[in-house]
Amino acid sequence: MKLIAAAKSIRLTTKTLLLNIVLIAIAAAACAAAAIFAIQGEIRSQVVERQSASLRIAADIFAENYPELQVTKNGQQVDRIAIETIPDFPNHDMIDRVGYLTGETATVFVWEEESRDFWRRTTNIKKDDGSRAVGTPLGQNGAVYPVVTKGQTFRGEAVILGKEYYTIYAPIFSTQGKVIGILYAGVLKSNINAVLGDLTTQLAIAALTAILVTGLIAFFAYRLLLRPLPRLAGVMDRLARDDTQVEVDYQTQGDEIGDMARAVQVFKENALEKRRLEQERTEQEARSKAEKREAMNSLANDFEQSVAGRVTSVLDAAAHIDASTKQLRPRPR
Repeated sequence: MKLIAAAKSIRLTTKTLLLNIVLIAIAAAACAAAAIFAIQGEIRSQVVERQSASLRIAADIFAENYPELQVTKNGQQVDRIAIETIPDFPNHDMIDRVGYLTGETATVFVWEEESRDFWRRTTNIKKDDGSRAVGTPLGQNGAVYPVVTKGQTFRGEAVILGKEYYTIYAPIFSTQGKVIGILYAGVLKSNINAVLGDLTTQLAIAALTAILVTGLIAFFAYRLLLRPLPRLAGVMDRLARDDTQVEVDYQTQGDEIGDMARAVQVFKENALEKRRLEQERTEQEARSKAEKREAMNSLANDFEQSVAGRVTSVLDAAAHIDASTKQLRPRPR
């Protein structure tokens, strides 16, 4: 309730300014969120395409070093990799070259019948101690194993030695069609997330900057555009207190402010007309009272004169009767 009461006490111009700043902030945040979402989707899409390109490069380099490797392609995609048997790889020069050209991790796995798992024979993936992860298994419990053992290529996220990667695992077939290995390419997920984090931070800074700049522009623009409102409100308040000496500005503007100012001027003129009429009525009442008093005084004077005349007439008549009575009275003998 206190919050509602406080909100009601805020001036309309301030409310309008705050509302627009909030709307600007929401719009900027929504645009930034949409941009981040779109960038994340685009980066992930590019990562998938990059994995396919990395696999193609790895397969070509593998075939250059071991001509017996057969790589079948479908457009830009590696469709099938086949070799009689996976070589022992006396060194890791081939896989290091793949990593150098693609900028990603790469591995060749070999199937071991005894453990029923794939083992890393050559790789540029490093363990925490800095050594190569050669001789480590793929693992049967992950998402990759059931896909590759069916002779299908796995694309997606996978955990390798406790770290998350965006990966592609292509099965390597023997000439008899049995899956005997895997050619892998992948990029550390944390690297992609770091790029996304940097982009998110930059977009957030850009959004905050946009909010700040547009907020300042809105503040000064609204202050300039809505400045007449509180002044007109002050004029109307003075008119309500019967102060008709106040001047009404902004009447020449062609917008709503001008319409309001002209309406306020009408109120002022009506107040002046009302005051003039009240003054005329007061003067008329005063004249009526004076005329009434004058008439009453005249009537009283006339009445007094009439009564005095009648009294005089009565006295004269009485004197005449008295004289007549004396004449009629007998004289003494």
